[in-house]
Amino acid sequence: MNSTIFMVHFLIILYAYCQSIFSGRRIERALTDSIRMMWLSQNQTPSYRTINLLENLKSLYNELIETEIITKIKQEMNNELSDEDLNKITNHLSTQI
Repeated sequence: MNSTIFMVHFLIILYAYCQSIFSGRRIERALTDSIRMMWLSQNQTPSYRTINLLENLKSLYNELIETEIITKIKQEMNNELSDEDLNKITNHLSTQI
């Protein structure tokens, strides 16, 4: 799967969880009802099956954390975080999903 597409789908799921939407079918419905979700998804409407599949792909999630999220956190903090801090962040994110 293209990492850009995966990132968009991951953001859709993350935003839906922040809005207390946990069902794949409800997320799919929100993609057609919510202007914010439409903008975030770049007018892509993955089916609920795709959404549920992505929710279960732990390895891709871990890869995303390492390659995208941790890198952005380092940039935001001007590389001032220690390895211990980064490990704490990674562990916390891994336990949340």
